[in-house]
Amino acid sequence: MIDDDKIYLFLAAKIIQKKFPEAIIKTYRNSQKIIGCIKNDPPDLMFLDINMPVLSGWDLLDEISKQQISITFPIYMVTSSIDPRDEERVKTANLIKGCILKPLTNEKLEQFANLFATSKQ
Repeated sequence: MIDDDKIYLFLAAKIIQKKFPEAIIKTYRNSQKIIGCIKNDPPDLMFLDINMPVLSGWDLLDEISKQQISITFPIYMVTSSIDPRDEERVKTANLIKGCILKPLTNEKLEQFANLFATSKQ
């Protein structure tokens, strides 16, 4: 989970951990640090915030493409953005499987879990 908001990361991790106690959740506040992690220890899935300082979620995806990093896991944008350009970009981005609007709730997590389970089959 990558988001620059420390409080959001804490709360979202707690919600996910409660719903999926077996999950190992790694959180990052700096999207620049995730490149090495993706190369060396790819996650099973990634929740990525769009709007972050220094390197936005879109910038991170561009960097992944530039470095030709093989992505073998689904990436879901988690954002508070209501910008129609972000919505359109989520629909057309090859690496993005979907988008979850903040805040992350139990109901949204349940919908996501169903979507994720279906996509894994």
